[in-house]
Amino acid sequence: MSEPTAAQLDYIESLTRRAGASLSEVKAQLQLDEPITVEGASKIIDALKDRLGIVGSETRPPKRGQGRAEDSGRLGATELRAIAEGRRPAPTDLAVDESWILFRLAKLIDLELAIGEPARWAGANQGEQIRVEHLEAYFGSVEAVATAFGVSVGTVRSGWGGVLPPNRVFEAVVKTRGYVQAPH
Repeated sequence: MSEPTAAQLDYIESLTRRAGASLSEVKAQLQLDEPITVEGASKIIDALKDRLGIVGSETRPPKRGQGRAEDSGRLGATELRAIAEGRRPAPTDLAVDESWILFRLAKLIDLELAIGEPARWAGANQGEQIRVEHLEAYFGSVEAVATAFGVSVGTVRSGWGGVLPPNRVFEAVVKTRGYVQAPH
């Protein structure tokens, strides 16, 4: 039994993402056992291509960072804007170009805030006290909030009483890149 090639594995990853499927789901449908062989990888690719309506062969699987965002798995302008505006957390596997764009957008946002343009946003907290639930929505979990602020999970859950202490407000504004704002 031979192992699948790196190209096969990359192509399977691209196809599963495009099909909105999970690899385990496709393997279960095909009743494939572990470990996947070259032949098993070919069956997975064929099943995913059928699901996507791909006839024949594509010239080569899209490489990361090339081509259209939906084909390559890279973030498009809409996703990058959502991350920069704090409406979506950044993924852990950003490409160099994506990081560069987000860094430049962050600098622009900081500049706009410094000069008062555009009109200041009230934040997810709508000008009220910053609640733990706002931070949890941004960071993704109570554990991630605790890590970001360098405190224990117990402090976030119980010690803060559901509301961020006033001495941590500026820190929260900076760490969330404006997703929450200081209360009015």
